This record gives sequence, structure tokens and C-alpha cells, in this order.
Amino acid sequence: MNKNTWNENLYLVALWGFRQLVHGARSGYALSLGLAAGGVLAFDIHGYYLLTGHPEFTLPASLSVFVLLLIVSLAQGWVAIRDLRARRWMEEPAP
Repeated sequence: MNKNTWNENLYLVALWGFRQLVHGARSGYALSLGLAAGGVLAFDIHGYYLLTGHPEFTLPASLSVFVLLLIVSLAQGWVAIRDLRARRWMEEPAP
């Protein structure tokens, strides 16, 4: 599988997850948390390459993308957890 096909498939999965999230399905929240974790992991991996001296990771554009990726991933994870907690509270039966 070439790189473009891989990226296109990931894009389609992300769109499906967004659709599920809009409709309130648990699978949408699960995918959202998975994507957030993947973003944090990507930041960590690229940070390792940066710290080990790979020059292609020291470009200003790369550094800004890495920082923004971490910020968006942490925010996405926080919002998904917050919404899941609120949803669970709404679904609990009254005593």
C-alpha cells in the first residue's frame, strides 16, 4: 500500500468517526480518543527525532506543526472525555 492510499484511508476513517460523533454514537467518541492518543504519540515520536538531531525536524514549519498537533490532540481528548462523562450522567436512571 503506497503512502497516498494509506493517508486517504485514514482520512476516510476520520470522516466516518466524525459522522459517528455528530450522531452521538459511542464509536465516534472511541475514535476521537484514539485519534487524540495518536496525535500525542506522533508528537512524542517526532520529538524523539528532534532530540536525536535529525535536521529535517528543526525547521520552523515542522516545529509549529508538532506543537499545534500536541495542543489539538490534548484538547480533543479532553473534550471527548468531558462529553462522555456528561453523556453517562444523562443516561443514568433516576432513583
